[in-house]
Amino acid sequence: MEINQIKNIIINRSESMKSILNVKAGQLLWANVLSVKGNDLSLKIGSHVIEAKAQAYVKEGQLLRLLIEGVKTQEIRLKIVNEDSSVLKPEQSIAKAMGIKTNEIIEEVIKQMVRLRLPLSRETVLEFTKLQGNIIQKMNLKPSRLIQLAAWLRSVNIESDLENLLKLNNFFKGQLDKKEETLFFQFLNTRETLVLGNYNIYGWPILENHIYLMTQNHKKAKISPEQCFLVVKITSKAVGDLWFKMDYKNLFLKVSISCASDISEEIVISEIETLKTALIGAGYPDLKLSTKVEVLDSILDFIPGPDPEDINYVNLQV
Repeated sequence: MEINQIKNIIINRSESMKSILNVKAGQLLWANVLSVKGNDLSLKIGSHVIEAKAQAYVKEGQLLRLLIEGVKTQEIRLKIVNEDSSVLKPEQSIAKAMGIKTNEIIEEVIKQMVRLRLPLSRETVLEFTKLQGNIIQKMNLKPSRLIQLAAWLRSVNIESDLENLLKLNNFFKGQLDKKEETLFFQFLNTRETLVLGNYNIYGWPILENHIYLMTQNHKKAKISPEQCFLVVKITSKAVGDLWFKMDYKNLFLKVSISCASDISEEIVISEIETLKTALIGAGYPDLKLSTKVEVLDSILDFIPGPDPEDINYVNLQV
């Protein structure tokens, strides 16, 4: 089932409903989930069957402990809570719906899979959790990066073992020798993935620098400026690594420059008018340039997506 949000369960409060479900804010009750069709739920509360709208991850047969969050003229809002009445975090609710006993690692895996908009199922969550436990300490990777790399490898039918994960991680960080890097770029540019935030990634090395195109178009489709952006990584002895993200939409160019330190940003700011003049001369009169101090690891840091706490657009398979 595809669910859009995880916040509440909403019951429309008609006149007939008032006599059946007379509740107050702060009250706790139990409900059995009789059926789930999209966002529509049938709940059995006591001896009554009540229709509701779901903004939560639930499945048929699930027993829910609900907190009455608010009672309005037209609706009743309920939150799913734990047996001790503490409010479930979104990732805990997902794990519960899939029948997985939650812990910090599983919660982090779910949050990152949601951020990347990866299909969620019991099997994939447990697989990535096992990967994290077995490999992450050896590679010194954040959970988000491990899941990104493993998901990308899976999308091109490559096993997510330690060697492959290390190679791919070093490639995206620009740490391979030139010969091997060229082969990786050739491989990258021919593979249809759309697994990381629904984006395909292209890339090309230019001496010590790299240019990337991230697009939501399929690889054989015509590139649309509305669905893509460019990222250029420049390595300089004076300022270290600089990342330029360029969006061009509706004839307006937006350039965001990420600098590794305050000193690097000061140097960039001192030259930014020169860059602006060059871009105007190249045919981009309408533009905005901005800088910020931000240490970036690889092109994967530019993957857009919802905040890990904002559980949206998830295909939950239970």
